[in-house]
Order: sequence, then C-alpha cells, then structure tokens
Amino acid sequence: MSPSYNCINVTGACSATIMKLFVYFLAFVPFSQAMVRVPFFLQTIFTPQDLLWPSKIPQFILDTDHKWLNANKKWLSGYPNVRSAIRSKESTLWTNPETPEHALPADLLARIHIENNSGSSCFGWKNAVERLKEIIDCPAALQHVRTLHIYIYVHDTEYSTFKENSLPPKELPQLLAEALSQMPNLTTLHWGIPPKSTHLFEAAFTKADIMLPSVKRIIPAAYSEWIVRRCPNLEFLRAGSHSDQAFWNSYSLQLEYYDYFDVTRDARIDLIKAAKGLPLQTITFLATNWMDTLEAMLQATPYITTLNMDGEIRRGDLFDPDPDALKQHLAVLAQFPNLTHLALPTARYLGLSFDGGPSCGNAYFGADGRAYGRQVTQQGAEAVEEAGKMAIEMLPHLKTLSIGGLRANITKNEDGTLVLTWPWTGRMTEYTYEVWPEVRDFTDEYLDGL
Repeated sequence: MSPSYNCINVTGACSATIMKLFVYFLAFVPFSQAMVRVPFFLQTIFTPQDLLWPSKIPQFILDTDHKWLNANKKWLSGYPNVRSAIRSKESTLWTNPETPEHALPADLLARIHIENNSGSSCFGWKNAVERLKEIIDCPAALQHVRTLHIYIYVHDTEYSTFKENSLPPKELPQLLAEALSQMPNLTTLHWGIPPKSTHLFEAAFTKADIMLPSVKRIIPAAYSEWIVRRCPNLEFLRAGSHSDQAFWNSYSLQLEYYDYFDVTRDARIDLIKAAKGLPLQTITFLATNWMDTLEAMLQATPYITTLNMDGEIRRGDLFDPDPDALKQHLAVLAQFPNLTHLALPTARYLGLSFDGGPSCGNAYFGADGRAYGRQVTQQGAEAVEEAGKMAIEMLPHLKTLSIGGLRANITKNEDGTLVLTWPWTGRMTEYTYEVWPEVRDFTDEYLDGL
C-alpha cells in the first residue's frame, strides 16, 4: 500500500497538536534531513512528502501497486482534474492517451485493495471508510474490479501506539454493502473482516439484501460464514489458515471477551455447513479436526472435484504412528463421487512412521548434518510413497495426487493397475543430494570455529 496523508489517524486535540508540532519541525529542519529525524512512530502515520504534496490520484488506485503506476505516477498525478477523469472509462484519459506509454492499462482497476497493514500503518476503520468512499465515487472501479482484497487490522491492543475503537463506525458496514452491490464483475473476494465485528457487517448486508452472484472464489475470515451464503455461484473456497487470512490465527482468543459469540463452536465447521447447496468445485482448507470436517463436507459439498488438505489427520501424539487414521480418512474421501484431485497434508501429519525429523537447524549443520538431512529426506519420501499407495488403492478414480506439495505422476499399466511415479522414483540417492547438495556453507564455517 502506498503511504498516504489520509493515514493520519490520531484523533481530536491529539491530532491537531501532533500536526502543529510536525509543521514546526519541518520549518526548522532541512527537508532532506526530515525523515531521518522524524520519530519512527510518526513515520508510520505519515511522511513529509504526503503531508506537503498529497497525491491527486485516488489513494485506492495507488494501493493497487500496479506496475504501470511505478513508471507513470508522476505524470498521472499532473493530469488535469485526474480524480474526475479517472472515474469514467469514457473520458479522454482512458480513450485518447497522449502517448502510447501513457495509455492506462485495461487491468488498472482489476485488483483493488482495502488494507492497512502493508506499507503504511493506518487505522483500519478510518482507512476502510476513506477507501470505500473513493471507490463508490469511481464508476470505472465498480464496473471493472475483478478481485477485491479486504484486510482490516484494528489497532486496539495494549501494544498499539494509537488506539481506535474495536468496532467499526456505523457507516462502514453500510458503505461496504453499497460498494459490493455495485460490482457486477467481481469474481474473487478476500474477506478480511475482524471476527469480533463481523456480525455488524452481516446485519448491514441482510438489511440491504445484498447478494454477490458474480463471486466465484472466496477466501473468508473466521466467523464470516454468512458471507459465503451470499455467493450463490461460489465455486472455490479457501480458508482455515492464518496464511490465507490472519484472523484464523487464535481467533477464539480474540473473541473470548465478546458475549456475541459462542467461542466453543468450530468456525471451520460452520463455514463448511454454510456452503451447503452451493456449486463448489474446489476447497482448500486447513482443519484442526479433519474427520469432523470431512463428514461436514460430505453432507454440505459432496460433489467437489478438488480438495486440498492441510493440518494433522493423525490422532494422538505426533510421535505415535497411527496408520489407521489415514485409512479412515481415505475411506470418507472415497465417498465423494466426483473427487478427482486430492492434495494430502505433509507426510509428518499422516500418522505414519515419519515424524518429520528434527526441527532444529543445528541438526543439519556441516557435512554430517547434510548427510543426516539426506537420511531424513529419504524417510520422508518413503512415507509419501506409503501414503500414496494407500490413497490410490482406496481412491482409484483420482487424476492427480499430491502429498505435502509433492505431486505424483499417475499412470496405468496394461492390466489396469495404477502406478505412482514420484520425483525420486528410481533415483532416490540422486534426489536426496539435490535436496542436500554436498557444498560447504556457513554451517561448516560455524563448526570450524568451535
């Protein structure tokens, strides 16, 4: 996200005081030295450039970080009445470029971000309100956006330098509902609304009767299963991992002081149940209880063709082999009639004899460590082979199979027997040396110095 003077998020008298101090500061310090001397916490709120020369380009367009803007931002900012001209693709700015390099790319507004946790550190609610007002005021953006990425980080913890209200301003849920209702070509939605306030957005969408028929792909945050039900043509669902949406990380802890939620319920299971009846084809999911999750999927989304699984499917301790757990999960997977593409979790999570090896990097230091790394790599590969054999025997209709990101090549013998070929098949030693080449590195130097 490009820094913006709009991200000055201190309120009231505090805001005015800081602004005055900052202007006085600039008056007595050469501008070239300003950012070196500005306290770091102020640099996260605004920069001298943004304060003195705010961009004339709507901030949400700068936030797209489109590569065309890197070369043309200065020219575009100087275009006459650019805020008005960029609103409509019928304007000469769009239809009659001054030079070929100044032609606005057709996909300039295809991806829009409403985010305050990348680049500048704005207050989440304030930034979202300002960006949505800009977007609603830009018909070209509403018409042509294909992917909308929303991630609102609320500065309401004891570690926040400046704090904002934990819940959004009343106008924000209504603004978001209004904006989404006017995006006819939106196909992908990253829904990063904080769990503790998601019910307020649900109420706004319900009141306005907002449906999102164009959305095919969604990546929702925890406790936002209601947004899934408003996407009647949904084909792709990805959720459960904090790498998809940070709000899946310890979401129960974030909600424990809020009476609105029953934090004992499983937000992941609720999300799957909400997808019942939707034309889902692909689910990518991190589950904490895969057996319950698969059973919920079988009831709600039995006709999926692709399932990408993450998270442990074993039972009990990580170091206790439990091969029956994998068989039991595969038996449920075999009941999905259209499932042809399956990605299982990494081998260490499958309950087989492989525990993943030491997680401490010191175990792999030096020549002996690399040799040990090759041993662990071979054990992991053998566990993948074992799991793959079980999977293809119980799910012979699979067209693709991967385990922990390692994909097998599936072929059929003349007798109809399915054969899996892995990257190391017939060349295990060579493969382990590709993973752990015998090349001296910094770990050898470290050991030499002991």
